[in-house]
Amino acid sequence: MKEGGKGSRLEEFIANPRGALWRLALPAMIGMVVTAAIAGLCSCVRLQ
Repeated sequence: MKEGGKGSRLEEFIANPRGALWRLALPAMIGMVVTAAIAGLCSCVRLQ
C-alpha cells in the first residue's frame, strides 16, 4: 500500500479510473463465481 492514506488512493482513482474500478470489481466478481460454484455443487450433492 502506498504511503499517504486516502489522499493517494483518491489521486490514483482520478488518474486511472478504469484500473481502479477493476481493482474494486474483480474481487467481487471472483466472490460471486465461488459462491455460485459452491451453491451449484451443494445442489448437485443434495439431488443424489
